[in-house]
Amino acid sequence: ISLGLVGSEMCIRDIIKIDVDGAVRSVLAGARSLLAAHNPPVLVEFSCPNTTNAGYDRREILTELRAAGYDRISGLFRNEDHSLYGEESFADCRIWNLLALRSDRDPALTAQANRFTAPWKE
Repeated sequence: ISLGLVGSEMCIRDIIKIDVDGAVRSVLAGARSLLAAHNPPVLVEFSCPNTTNAGYDRREILTELRAAGYDRISGLFRNEDHSLYGEESFADCRIWNLLALRSDRDPALTAQANRFTAPWKE
């Protein structure tokens, strides 16, 4: 079932979580118009092995999110701390989650995310 089809008939207001074992790029591409129209925060779980096995580079996830208008994309470090990290962290395979926001659509959530942003330490 297409997220784009489901989303066109329901109110998207809270958050979308995507955990599809390597199919993230396809899900985001299929939902691009829905995401661009409603701009819900998006939490994406992904891993280096899954994206590699699916035949794409994890940076393509960023490309899809940007194409849908997301301008605040943060990495989360394997749930081992409570910080958000910038794009300099995305090459590290220890980053397993992304949080994508539209800063102009949800300034309060963006401000809260900014409070948890930390410099990346390798």
